[in-house]
Amino acid sequence: MRPTSLVLAIFAVLSVLQAGQAQPVRDSSEVRVSVEGVSGDRARNVQSRLSIGRIPSGTMVSEAQIRRLHGRAEAEIRTALEPFGLYRPQVQSDLARDASGDWVARYQISPGPPVPLRTVDVQLLGPGADDPTLLQVVTALGIHPEDPFRHRNYERAKATLHNAAIGRGYLDAEYARSQVEVDLTSYEARAVLHLQTGIRYRFGDVSFSAFPVRDEVLHRYRPFQVGAPFLLQDLVLFQRQLTASDYFESVSVEPRRAGASGDLVPIDVGFRPRDRVGYSLGIGYGTDTGLRGTFGGRVRWLNEGGHRLLGELRGSVVKKTASARYLVPLAGGPEDDLSLTVGLQDERFEGNWSTALRISAGLAHRRWGWKETISLDAQEEKFRSGGERGQSTLIHPTLSWSRVRGDDPVYPTQGSRAQFQLRGASEALLSDVSFLQASVRMRIIRSRPYWGRFIGRVNLGATAVPDFPKLPLSFRFFAGGDQSIRGFPLHSVGPRGEDGSPSGGRHFLTATLEWEHRLMGPVGVAFFADAGNVFPGFSSDWSLEQGIGFGGRWLSPFGPLRMDLAWAVTRPGNPFRLHFAFGGEL
Repeated sequence: MRPTSLVLAIFAVLSVLQAGQAQPVRDSSEVRVSVEGVSGDRARNVQSRLSIGRIPSGTMVSEAQIRRLHGRAEAEIRTALEPFGLYRPQVQSDLARDASGDWVARYQISPGPPVPLRTVDVQLLGPGADDPTLLQVVTALGIHPEDPFRHRNYERAKATLHNAAIGRGYLDAEYARSQVEVDLTSYEARAVLHLQTGIRYRFGDVSFSAFPVRDEVLHRYRPFQVGAPFLLQDLVLFQRQLTASDYFESVSVEPRRAGASGDLVPIDVGFRPRDRVGYSLGIGYGTDTGLRGTFGGRVRWLNEGGHRLLGELRGSVVKKTASARYLVPLAGGPEDDLSLTVGLQDERFEGNWSTALRISAGLAHRRWGWKETISLDAQEEKFRSGGERGQSTLIHPTLSWSRVRGDDPVYPTQGSRAQFQLRGASEALLSDVSFLQASVRMRIIRSRPYWGRFIGRVNLGATAVPDFPKLPLSFRFFAGGDQSIRGFPLHSVGPRGEDGSPSGGRHFLTATLEWEHRLMGPVGVAFFADAGNVFPGFSSDWSLEQGIGFGGRWLSPFGPLRMDLAWAVTRPGNPFRLHFAFGGEL
């Protein structure tokens, strides 16, 4: 063949091939997909499965490719609906160009009835077959005969039962049989879950990574005994309590299944220690206190016995404190310790002042979910209150019980704080004044969807003291201010002395009811009512001062900010006061 004829032949073939190809269409923005007949999770799953809706932006796609993807759509839709138990959908599809030349793919879906579960066969096999906790889990799995079948519910039930068995110590638990059979002829489904539990393990010996503190000290954070039935929740609590000990930056607690001896599985604890010496710095602001700051230092362990040394300085316009505390861990629980504390305090407001030196020896431990503290305190205090000056030396025991619960330390939606305290002194036992005092302080936070947070607070106290003027300022009750009765200045509610300044009282009662609602993101509003008073005696007039108002809330990255405008409605003219506070709530 001549060269000229060969060139002409090649040119002719290329022309034919080019003529047989459609012009390329632009990227997927020119292909619109419309799905009708399903909504919610079903629609989202269909959209995610459709290949025609996932053409990458900027990709050149030919008409032949678009039609090929459109041809896959019905099968993809059927697959996307199967997890919802829909095995008989009817799909009407259409692919056409609109007036602008773009492609429009439409899919009208009639999902049909979900396939029903005719039988559900869940069985526990092996040593855990009679475990009452696992039997309760089986009862509450949430898959029942005649329910519409959904793959997600089945997979959730499967994981729930297996995780429950592992959590109860059946570490070898595996499914002997787990399957779903869907019969499209009779249009029904059958679910089978047969869990072989294996033996239930018990806690073995606990091994710690190398650390300067003796293992005996770390064992007090262990919430289980060697030989006790294995519970995953106890292992999680162990890790949490070690982390909260302040010794470690991070902690890992792992059962060493491969090292089990019989049914005893050893526990390995690894950690990354914190720096031996640490410092903290805090800053805040309140209308009552003005700018306030805190500086703390700590030696996290002084010796192999885990002894600690803590120091703290707190300062504001109203109150300044300095304290040092030596802590000795005791066997028993993570909060059991012996402490020796030395502190200085200086407080000044409305012409009143107090300077006190305190030395305290205390024993703390956990009892019935409460932290119980028993201490013996020695205090020397000089003070001026209500125009009268005084000086008292006190040797007094103190008993207190406290408990804090919350789902978030910064902004709890569910939480509570309670403290009960009893203290007293006697002139017959080296004190300048005899008294007996009891106080209760409680705060509760509850939230409801769409409604917001409800906050309640009650504080009350009573003192039996025959010679009230001798009672130091720091033992008297005061009310009014940001954390008491808003609308009133700090400590301004209650009896006053000859010079007109607050003199405090033997008894007090304050209560708060607040509703807070988030508007958008971290910003919200609050409405509140406060009431309370300080009383010189039980025979006094027990009328309550009242403050009401509203405020703004901002959950900042550094903690909650609160700004309230409150009116003292029981005072002539209903004076108002702006309160601003920053800090935690429990």
